[in-house]
This record gives sequence, structure tokens and C-alpha cells, in this order.
Amino acid sequence: MEDRIHTRVIFNVSASLDFNGHIVNGNVENLSMSGMLINTCDPIPEGAEAQASIYLSGATSELSLNMICKVIRKGKHCIAVQFTQMDIDSYIHLKNIVAFNKMDEEKIMKEFESSDLGESL
Repeated sequence: MEDRIHTRVIFNVSASLDFNGHIVNGNVENLSMSGMLINTCDPIPEGAEAQASIYLSGATSELSLNMICKVIRKGKHCIAVQFTQMDIDSYIHLKNIVAFNKMDEEKIMKEFESSDLGESL
């Protein structure tokens, strides 16, 4: 992971991918401002676009982050996706998750601003 452009953090929560009406459920293994790796045995073809949801639950409420993504790699038990679109609320929550788990918010913001996704908000 040392050659990655964006900082990845270990973040274990539930997630799903909606690919043409087929829901693939799994658990997030790691997460960045540009994508995530999901542990799942369900197949989705590389290059496919999907609606990704990351599920966060707290003591009193539940929240989901929603974004459009593209499958960039798949393994026997995982799928790597790159985020291509997200709403502002999902962006703010994602930024806070990555910054809190990495403890370097300034670096995270610079990475995001230099990405194509940063220009789409």
C-alpha cells in the first residue's frame, strides 16, 4: 500500500454495492477518499459501475454514506472500487473518518483536492 496516492485506513464496517439491481454485501477492509476494498465472495465484473453504500451505526442512530463507484479490481474474496461521485454529506463524513483514523486531516485534504473527485463537488 506504500505506492498509493491516497491514504488508506483500516475501517471495518458493513457495505454494499448495487450493481444493476443485484446487491452485493460485504465488509470494508480499508478505505480512502478515493475508494475502498470490500471483503465479499459475490462477483461484480471489473469496470462495472455500482452504487456503493457504507453503513455506520452509533449508539443512537444509523447513517449510510452513498457514492457512485467503479470496480477497478477483484480478487477471490474482495472487490476494490474507486469512487467517482458522492454527495457533500457523504464527502464530509468520509473525510472525517479517514482523517480521524489517520490523524492527519491536512494531508487528507491535500490528497482529495488534487484528485478528480475533488473537482466534482
